[in-house]
Amino acid sequence: MSLSPKFQPIATGVDVKKYLHPSIASEILDYFFYFLKVFVVVGLVYVLIRFNLFDAVGVRGKSMFPTYNEKSDTDGIYVDILTPKFSDYQRGDVVVLIAPESCDPQKDLYIKRIIGLPGERIAFENGKVYVINKEHPTPGIILDESDYLSPSLKTYKNQTQNDGLRFEEKLVGQNECFFMGDNRGGSTDSRICGFGQKEAILGRAFFRVTPEEKRGFVKLPKYNI
Repeated sequence: MSLSPKFQPIATGVDVKKYLHPSIASEILDYFFYFLKVFVVVGLVYVLIRFNLFDAVGVRGKSMFPTYNEKSDTDGIYVDILTPKFSDYQRGDVVVLIAPESCDPQKDLYIKRIIGLPGERIAFENGKVYVINKEHPTPGIILDESDYLSPSLKTYKNQTQNDGLRFEEKLVGQNECFFMGDNRGGSTDSRICGFGQKEAILGRAFFRVTPEEKRGFVKLPKYNI
């Protein structure tokens, strides 16, 4: 008995030719749908990231000098707008917030640093910033801000030298914060506007884009409290 392979046709010559030599119109259509799918996916990812994870912000003005805009008119940062929705802000966070109407009726965006947390009081005396809380009752503890400010810098309640006078702010509420710019002599902040509301904060700075020599993730300062 002779064993020999048997072959069965799986496609006609026309079918084979169609797959081996597709028409130009078919190729163009395939590429079109491929790039359309890529474009849609990339667009959806961008929208999710852009409006739910972070936002790009240009820092203008000198209220955060020397931390920002030390040499240029605009520094660029990315703002984390997701994680603050699930956690509290910390002392030292640089945040972008809607300005209180008491200082800016147009409610422009401010970039400032959180200094006082809920349940605390901030005080000013002899150019020093004091934090008053359960662990440090009145007169409080002098806040060490040497991570981002010169030790010789003085901070006053009314941005003027008033040595010998002590001023204690009201108690920071549960959903509030006391914010100040690093340029203590040229910043409109909680010393004038009052406390910032948590719901008015858009997010915290987490990555610095420009200037290039300072590019990198934003680090939380170390305090003595």
